[in-house]
Amino acid sequence: MAGWFVIALGLAAALPLMPAQAAEGRATGSGAFLEQGDRPAQTLADAIAARDAALARLRARLDTVQTDGNGDAALAQAQSDLSAAEAQVTELMAQFVPGSSPASDDRPRPDARPAPAAGVSYRELRIGEKVKFAGEHWAAQTRRIQHGSDGSLQFHAAAGERADFDPERKIRTELIGLSRFEKGQAVDLKGVFSIDPSTRLTGADWCSIIQIHQADTKRADGNYVNASPMFALDMLPDPKTGRPFLQVVGETGRGEQTTFSPTRVLGTLPDVELGKEHTFAMRVVDGHGDIGQVSVWVDGVALVDRSDIPTGYEYVDIFKNAFPVRGAPQQTGSYLKLGIYSGKVSGNTPPAVSVGLTWRSLPDP
Repeated sequence: MAGWFVIALGLAAALPLMPAQAAEGRATGSGAFLEQGDRPAQTLADAIAARDAALARLRARLDTVQTDGNGDAALAQAQSDLSAAEAQVTELMAQFVPGSSPASDDRPRPDARPAPAAGVSYRELRIGEKVKFAGEHWAAQTRRIQHGSDGSLQFHAAAGERADFDPERKIRTELIGLSRFEKGQAVDLKGVFSIDPSTRLTGADWCSIIQIHQADTKRADGNYVNASPMFALDMLPDPKTGRPFLQVVGETGRGEQTTFSPTRVLGTLPDVELGKEHTFAMRVVDGHGDIGQVSVWVDGVALVDRSDIPTGYEYVDIFKNAFPVRGAPQQTGSYLKLGIYSGKVSGNTPPAVSVGLTWRSLPDP
């Protein structure tokens, strides 16, 4: 059961992944972080390619941990490989790309920043690093997640800050939940949140701060099913004022789900006072296309409280045994995601989003 949460929205600075540069130079390291079969990095382009390969291997390890619940040793090794690869890139960029040294702090800063709590120190989580928060186990899916000495978490995201698997039109800073919630099992979250007054959502088609995803089930051809999250708590800009408002989305589908399901807006909070704390509670039950529950309260007022509607997707049950993976039935349980996920439905440029998110878990009363 998830615990109590405090959510405060603000923004912190970030240094996105650097693209491959035209400048090249000799690497002074041995390239020992490369797996057997890779050649040692000799140029900046080689080092960046090696870093990207190490990141891909780490992603694969993280998927194994999230699916099977094991593989900690392999995950730790993959994290070490990525750290060494990134150090090689940083060293070469400092030599051949002016202003790229970590000592340089002249990079542009986003507008809004989460206010650090007094006496709390923060460190950035590595991709794949696991953390226990609010009674659940999570893993960092992206960079730009700060873990406080008091157990709090700070997320920040702006245009250009995304996961390596995202197209340019998306923005992402997220934790992925390692727990699975089976059909009929309730997912409960309670807490307090505030939205930073400087939050900007210009041009965003969506900005989710909580998601529940159905199991990542594959079809016979090995491709994943196209389905949106079965639940999301979104922030969106008001078309007239540009101020954020909250929206509860709960999607569902029967059959094999050959297309994305229609978006169902189940409730809204049109006037969220920025900079003020609001109480929050939710309960979601995945029905796998059958009757479930979506209930969300803000300041004691129900945005939605429905236990008579279908939730989730049926395809997970259809494909579970029909298309086994590595000889085993596919997962059917849904899972949480926590953080910032924004973007546009189409196009090649991201929206002008500047968002921060801070979570602090509180003990049950």
